[in-house]
Amino acid sequence: MTQATGTAKAFVGLWLLYLAWKAKSSTVTLTSQQLKAHGVGRDAKCRALNELEAAGLIKVSRRKNKNPTVTLLGL
Repeated sequence: MTQATGTAKAFVGLWLLYLAWKAKSSTVTLTSQQLKAHGVGRDAKCRALNELEAAGLIKVSRRKNKNPTVTLLGL
């Protein structure tokens, strides 16, 4: 669905907000499996994280062969 409508970046942003709310923390771990179930692939996830980070909305901590840790800024 997200591929057809081009809304992967928006979905990733909303998913990050959901995870932060659920964890009651502004820092969360984002897995590809979580997003794959909603039609967002690994490449789309990476592009979305890069764009959201460039916009100053999040900070991403990347580690080799690990899921990224994302901190939502301004919460």
